[in-house]
Amino acid sequence: MKTSPKVTIGIIGCNRLHYFRALIESARECIQYDNLEWIVYDNASVEAGMSKYLKTLKFVDDLIVRKERNPATEHISAMNEIVNKATGEYIIFMPDDMQFVLKGEWLHDFVELAETNARVGSVVLNAQRHTTLKKFFQHSMIDRILRPAQQTKYQTDSGRQFVGYGNTKAGINPAAIGTITKTSIWRELGDWTSSGAQSQQDSTGGGEDGMLIRYWKSGMDLDRILPAITPSVSIFAGPRNDQAYVRGNRRYAEYMAPPEGKYYYSILEEKDVSQWNTIYPSLAYEKLAVPIGFEQRMDDIENMYPWKKRPDDKFGWIHPSVEGLEIS
Repeated sequence: MKTSPKVTIGIIGCNRLHYFRALIESARECIQYDNLEWIVYDNASVEAGMSKYLKTLKFVDDLIVRKERNPATEHISAMNEIVNKATGEYIIFMPDDMQFVLKGEWLHDFVELAETNARVGSVVLNAQRHTTLKKFFQHSMIDRILRPAQQTKYQTDSGRQFVGYGNTKAGINPAAIGTITKTSIWRELGDWTSSGAQSQQDSTGGGEDGMLIRYWKSGMDLDRILPAITPSVSIFAGPRNDQAYVRGNRRYAEYMAPPEGKYYYSILEEKDVSQWNTIYPSLAYEKLAVPIGFEQRMDDIENMYPWKKRPDDKFGWIHPSVEGLEIS
């Protein structure tokens, strides 16, 4: 029996234990694949309970615990180290603010798609909101005539549907998070590098922009791909659909633990969503994310109110003894 191509799952966390645990536990439950490598990277978390939880991850192939914080470069350093250490032919990059919600053998189809289509770049794992899908896929007649998106539909042997973003997005996700991409692509494009200090909006210090520039200069002709049914969702849990984020020794916005158990969102079986496999372009976040014990803010037409980082976001100190970790 032929072994499936190895997939490296790289998870990066920092002082968001509630999110981190929901991501890892849901990944273990949802990803049914026969050839995985797990690399977990913690950026010197001091949050209570994190060290204890890390010690329980016996299944992890490579657990990297950074000893000291370096906010300007730690996120991209973690990604670079994961790429360097990965022995998988593909890498899934997941930050600690997402949760898997689809249980099944979907990863076999994602890999099959990339193995059989040379133009496949980054395959998106994370569900998109109604408004985001409309922005990239529901073009006006004028747009279709003057700026054709060249969006290609794909299908694997099992019948799973995908669509490419065409020329509306770069073929790779320059931030890498929430996608699966061939390891060789990241190695050809080279390391993420920081061009400035970490900011409230950008945890990579400009690393994302640099990767995008190198992609356009590389001459790679790739297509970023969106599945009809994505296997993960972002965690937005709080009064404003908050997603707590860490900058230095501060954790901004509402940081809510799962109200019931270990997950924020219900785990769905493939059969629960199979009727949506032919939906175009993709099942929206609002349909896929089923909160457990809390509600998300929606408008009158059932679009989730977007959450954005704001200068007036409230914050709490992660640890009072940690100093000198302010952002510019």
